[in-house]
Amino acid sequence: MDTKIGALLIILMTFLTACSTTKSAVNTDVVRKPDCGLPLYVSENDTDVRDVHKWVVYKSKKDYSTLVPIQLSQDKQTILSYPAKEDLVRTGNKNALPLEGGFLLDLIGVNQNTVFTNYSIEQFQRVSAPSIEELKKNIIELDPFVEMYSCDRNYDKNELNKFIIDNTISNKCLKIK
Repeated sequence: MDTKIGALLIILMTFLTACSTTKSAVNTDVVRKPDCGLPLYVSENDTDVRDVHKWVVYKSKKDYSTLVPIQLSQDKQTILSYPAKEDLVRTGNKNALPLEGGFLLDLIGVNQNTVFTNYSIEQFQRVSAPSIEELKKNIIELDPFVEMYSCDRNYDKNELNKFIIDNTISNKCLKIK
């Protein structure tokens, strides 16, 4: 089972690298590769940028693991990014893997400004890309997370589960929320 997860994560990281956005020299534009969702503008002062070298472990108010996530601005008014359909297929139509105690291991790139839409990942695959306004109308909840941690990637799923069971996750990982 762990080798399947490892293989899935390698594929995911390869794809995320292929669909990453790039900043211009003056840091005002981003360039999007075709079919890679809406790009995320990243300023050098942005403290919400996800470190791709970390795991994000979180607990949400409900199980949103099969729904399409989108990234909002800090004030929750603007959609900054959403995943490409191809990103979601490569994660097995799930955006997270279950861990102990209702926690989830992120596969798609959530942060404290992530929200989830009413679109299931499977449904999202079958429809044409929704407009920004349609995405906004389909946001389920503006504050879906109960807890969120950023953990070193040298921890595997079993170690993360142990931290959760032992209630030491806040000692081993950085608490985001």
